[in-house]
Amino acid sequence: MPDRGMQDKTSAVGTAAIIFAILGGWLGIALAVAGLLFYYKDDSPVDEKGRKNCKIAVGIFIGWIVLGVLIFLISLGATVLFA
Repeated sequence: MPDRGMQDKTSAVGTAAIIFAILGGWLGIALAVAGLLFYYKDDSPVDEKGRKNCKIAVGIFIGWIVLGVLIFLISLGATVLFA
């Protein structure tokens, strides 16, 4: 019988980090960093999946930042070119 004092871990933090990173919010990166710290201890399959999800969320967030910078530079160039 499982010990009731130990809670079963899930990769819910990593999944939530991916969802919020896709939506483009700062909460995605905050959850990803918190999840990487939370899933750091063990090498169980749940922790590996959680770390993987958090790393994916960080990558998506960085992609949003890069996309935002590119859009800004393109709009800045168009403004200078056509002004």
